[in-house]
Amino acid sequence: MKQILITSWVFLTLSCTLAAQAVAEREAQVGAYLDSIRDYPVALTAFFQQMPKGADLHHHFTGSVYTETYVEHALASNDLYINPTTLEVAEERPRNGRRDWLPMPEWRQQVGDYEAHRQLLRYWSAMDFVPGQVTSYDDFFDTFGRFWVGEGPNFGLEGLMELKARAEAEHVDYIETMLFRVKPLPDIAQAAFYDQLMRATQAARDEVTLDSLFRVLTARFEQLDFSSVVDAHNRRIQGLHEAVFPEGVFHACMFRYQNYAIRNQDPTALFAELYADFLSASRTELVVGVNIVAPEHHPIALG
Repeated sequence: MKQILITSWVFLTLSCTLAAQAVAEREAQVGAYLDSIRDYPVALTAFFQQMPKGADLHHHFTGSVYTETYVEHALASNDLYINPTTLEVAEERPRNGRRDWLPMPEWRQQVGDYEAHRQLLRYWSAMDFVPGQVTSYDDFFDTFGRFWVGEGPNFGLEGLMELKARAEAEHVDYIETMLFRVKPLPDIAQAAFYDQLMRATQAARDEVTLDSLFRVLTARFEQLDFSSVVDAHNRRIQGLHEAVFPEGVFHACMFRYQNYAIRNQDPTALFAELYADFLSASRTELVVGVNIVAPEHHPIALG
């Protein structure tokens, strides 16, 4: 018996040593190859594209789909209107200044496909940003509210398929993306009153009172119809996920999802959204986290 244990230990030690040597040799080979291509951008691009990337744990769905995709969706729509002067896009022609708005196909025909594409691309992205006119972060964040109208009813499915294809091509193993918010949430009676209380207790740094207030609000939320909104949100995520990642098929990249809340809302609305986010995450394995988002230079983010 002792002889068997000694033999097993020797075999295990030898196996581990050989495995470590093999890893070291492969690392040396990769390192030598990388050194040989450092002055060749094309080869470097190919190298890093093929390199496994691990996981992306802070991933915005709407910001990760290419702007060109939004533009193509908007220009292909027969149901959108555009203001040629401001380049604002709307699902309905506004009552005020109706003459300033054109159906998207009419505007596209007037300016031509190339110019229509270029104008929207520059308006909906940081393309051709000119330093000094506005700050770079304002230019970046100002684009967010512009292109969402270009999504359309099937954009979630098509956008997720685009991101999956790109992740597989770039050898990203795992992504947690923020798809969309849990909404519409029920109206909270006396929200302004609770806002005032929360701001006062926060200013006083009265954590005991604030915790009691959170408990009161949570009890009120439980009496409202958060459940149906959350379940509908989860069904939407599950439907998209199953369409893009059907069972029984190998997928080179795994996707999971995060809910998110906008932090520069009034306190009661933010707490309600966080409550819904966590309730959603507790009911499905596809939602694995909750994020709080908004421009980082906003006073609430800096406070």
